[in-house]
Amino acid sequence: MTKRILLLGAGFSRNWGGWLASEVFEYLIGLPSIQEQPGIYKLLWKYQHSGGFEGALAELQGLSARAGATTDDKQSLEALEQGVMQMFAEMNAAFVAQEFEFGQLVRKFLTRFDAIYTLNQDILLERQYASSVFPLPDGVNRWNGVQWPCVRPPYSLAEFEPQRWLTEPWMIDPDAPMHIEKNVQPIIKLHGSSLWRRSDAETNVLIIGGRKAGAIAQDPLLNWYGELFREALNASGTRLMTIGYGFGDPHINQAISDGFSSGLKLFNISPEGADAWTETPGAGIGDIRGENYLEGNLIGASRRSIHEIVDPNNAEYSKLMRFFHPLRG
Repeated sequence: MTKRILLLGAGFSRNWGGWLASEVFEYLIGLPSIQEQPGIYKLLWKYQHSGGFEGALAELQGLSARAGATTDDKQSLEALEQGVMQMFAEMNAAFVAQEFEFGQLVRKFLTRFDAIYTLNQDILLERQYASSVFPLPDGVNRWNGVQWPCVRPPYSLAEFEPQRWLTEPWMIDPDAPMHIEKNVQPIIKLHGSSLWRRSDAETNVLIIGGRKAGAIAQDPLLNWYGELFREALNASGTRLMTIGYGFGDPHINQAISDGFSSGLKLFNISPEGADAWTETPGAGIGDIRGENYLEGNLIGASRRSIHEIVDPNNAEYSKLMRFFHPLRG
């Protein structure tokens, strides 16, 4: 049976005002707390076109982890991490303020997938999709709801009190079994979330900066998520749709590349379309892709916004539907 898997990157959230990595850089250099620390401000500019704000974080993480790390190193890392968390807080506040902005067409589209994997750490899906009433009234899907494996929301997802969404963390449940439930759609946040906390209620579950693969391997929950992703991509007949992913994470690209070896087919939705590999700034740094990463494995692409492609009245919609119904037209 063909599995349809969705992978979301920052470009997906951008459809509703979320920031891309380049825009996060611009946000951070505008923070007074960053401008007051010339070393961090200069470091951000150093990585503007080669790693972005995560490149700056990676350097500070490396300095802070070394044996001879100074107090300044650790304080600089903490200051930049706080800036990033402030960015997420403002972006999440904007998503919470948008009442039902997804629209039924987007929700209907998302229910077509057997699983949703996302690299995004905002709460757009939580607020705008998971709070929907399942199953959807038009009967496209078979889901009775969604599952955030081993993560416990502090409130009903139908809760629309803004302050609860913005201040109450979602807790990792260390006692929850690591399995996917039946008749619910799993949503897997591969890099954690800006609102997730461990059982101590203080420690973030958020993978940013450098050495992501190593950090994920040390986290039991995120490591399991990664295993689920790799298993799905290597299963016979799997089709993967990517929306707004810039192909900038080597460990994600490796998983996709391994899937190609098992017959995985890809449909890419981004402004670069079929040129995503060649036109992605900085793509390939420390990566395994090579010139023909997508060639031979890409079964379609779209450069249009999500709002356009999910509308049956638009021509682009027929391209999208071929992903789900490969024997049609």
